[in-house]
Amino acid sequence: LGVLDTPRAPTDDAAVANGAAADQGDAPAGGESGGRSGVGGACLTVPLTWPGGPSSESAQVSDACINPHPRFGTLAANIRKRRGSKVAVRMPLFKDAHTPEFATHDLDCPEVEARAGAGARAAPEQDGGGGGESVRGEPLPFHLEAWGDKWPMVTGDCMAFGMGSCCLQVTFQSRDVHESRFMFDQLAGLSPIMLALSAASPCFNGRLLDTDARWTSISQSVDDRTPQERGLGAEPAGTKEGGMAGGGVRRLSKSRYDSVSCFLSLYTPEAYNDIPCEVDEAARASLLEAGVDPVLARHVAHLFTRDPLVMYQGSIEEIPDDGSRTDHWESLQSTNWQTMRWKPPPAMPASASDAQDPASRDYAHIGWRTEFRSMEVQLTDFENAAYTVFIVLLTRVLLVFDLDLLLPLSKIDANMQRAHARAPVKTQKFWFRKDVTPGACRAPCPQERAACEEASRLKRAQAEAERLAALESGVPVAAGSAGARAEPSEELFEEMSMGEVLGGKGDYFPGLVPLCYAYLDHIKCDRETFKRVDM
Repeated sequence: LGVLDTPRAPTDDAAVANGAAADQGDAPAGGESGGRSGVGGACLTVPLTWPGGPSSESAQVSDACINPHPRFGTLAANIRKRRGSKVAVRMPLFKDAHTPEFATHDLDCPEVEARAGAGARAAPEQDGGGGGESVRGEPLPFHLEAWGDKWPMVTGDCMAFGMGSCCLQVTFQSRDVHESRFMFDQLAGLSPIMLALSAASPCFNGRLLDTDARWTSISQSVDDRTPQERGLGAEPAGTKEGGMAGGGVRRLSKSRYDSVSCFLSLYTPEAYNDIPCEVDEAARASLLEAGVDPVLARHVAHLFTRDPLVMYQGSIEEIPDDGSRTDHWESLQSTNWQTMRWKPPPAMPASASDAQDPASRDYAHIGWRTEFRSMEVQLTDFENAAYTVFIVLLTRVLLVFDLDLLLPLSKIDANMQRAHARAPVKTQKFWFRKDVTPGACRAPCPQERAACEEASRLKRAQAEAERLAALESGVPVAAGSAGARAEPSEELFEEMSMGEVLGGKGDYFPGLVPLCYAYLDHIKCDRETFKRVDM
């Protein structure tokens, strides 16, 4: 379940100001992530039903809990069948004074901050799959490595334990494809920050957890990787499954529901991609041959390491291969659930090609979009509106002030681990960029602000063109040119508390909230709107 906010048109300063004034009546309704699924014998359905069914084969949850649309039962069944077993969701149990599972375990609360690490996680072939081992020999997902193999876990055995959670997702429309890719990379580093800030899922299967974030439960609940893809042993002879992507044996570092594994913009230096990112080589070669740049080709080819989980009868071979339909792309794209999703415009059907046709106007406004997917839904509509407005304001701050929030992917994954700690806002420090305003625009009037924003856009376009030329020619970008952006080095980043990320640190990092206020002042936000944003 999710509250998804998608704009009808690209957002401008006036729209941001109007959106910032949203009150409780303006936001879609939502509910917190529930934690009672799987409790007791009969399931919490009306009428009561017992666990199991052909889709989930669960020992804890009834198929009656699954949405009756064919997509959802098919997803549950195909995840289980492709994996070769039921999913195994494990969530760390909260240690209270008399929690019985800890009677025989002398365990202290895990130091997530210390265990998360500062650098890239080792490649799969170096660490045997990474993370602590469960009692059944299954590696823990990297989000939970800090708890280790002895920590008691609360378990779930089907997709409902994750996909039954709630979330808050916001989609932004950009002016063009380049800006949408830039926003993908810049916002990726904020995804674990906002996950930690909005964390609201302290229960699972009727038990209190030692984590407040839902993310890893969903990641595990839809993990359709085979044992070989999860790194559980070498590929046995003759076991490749010809119908599966990669034969079902290619090592895949993450679940198909996880943090991003590669950046998307040509403006981002390659050195920031410092974690494993598997690709389908045939798909990448086809994309490169068609003229797609290498960075975008890698992103799409990474999606194609997964199999489509749901196909509809009459929409397979019947879909014309002429670019007029994107059904097959959306089938794969919509089941790659990452913290960020890049969303190209839908193909416009022939029936909507007439400018006078209302359908044409419906399609014409849908451009290049970027979806921010990590936040958890809150108890009230007002809180959901507040988180939505905050993220929208940050997108405008990024573009208007020409900020740089980029982090290496290894540090983003370290932050994802820390976001899964209990009370992460109070207990954790997160990697963040120290200087986010190298080219900040402080023009006093609207005309000069617009000129600054356009200059920043042109600078990024020039840098992207130079990097693309370098990728195609093999000749490095010349020093001092727009495309020669600084490579990541440790002095660019440091660990900050959530208070410092939001409110600022020292005289070098202003903080995300003061930057939003500076933007509202920058656009001469009217007094009433400013008052409501400041609630």
